[in-house]
Amino acid sequence: MPLIAQKAGVGIGTVYRYFPTKEALLNAVFLLWKKRFNTVLLAPLPEQIDPARAFQTYWERAVTWVGQHPVATRFLYLHFHGPHLDEEAQAVESEYLTYVDTFLAWGVGQGVLKPLPRLTFVALFWGSLIGLTKYENPDRDMVLDPPTFKATGDALWDALRISDVKEIDNG
Repeated sequence: MPLIAQKAGVGIGTVYRYFPTKEALLNAVFLLWKKRFNTVLLAPLPEQIDPARAFQTYWERAVTWVGQHPVATRFLYLHFHGPHLDEEAQAVESEYLTYVDTFLAWGVGQGVLKPLPRLTFVALFWGSLIGLTKYENPDRDMVLDPPTFKATGDALWDALRISDVKEIDNG
């Protein structure tokens, strides 16, 4: 907490006035960024969209968000599963999981997606985003660029879709 106060340019008493514990501060930061992530990723989809285009839209939204907020992305990744999250933070995390469940049920019901467990879908989708950001290293010619994100999204779709379902139309 002293380091946080120093970085914020305030006295430690000021930090404790707003956040009585480190956990309270962590939950406040988690809520701020998870709500922002959910607002972007879970915005309404266009009407008459099919599961392939919906997946592509979710992927593009997530890629854009991660690119704009790399530090927040790593923070969310490190803390989304922690026992220190309070009920409000857990509820905001649950919003994302509810959308995953809805998307999976819709895609499976349409005969487009494999009937995968939620955990598998989240691990593939979120894990791919995190993996890309963690392994980026321009010194080793590992650069995050649009072709890399597109190739990853296409590979994910191929892993999730039933094999005789059309590929994503990028045109």
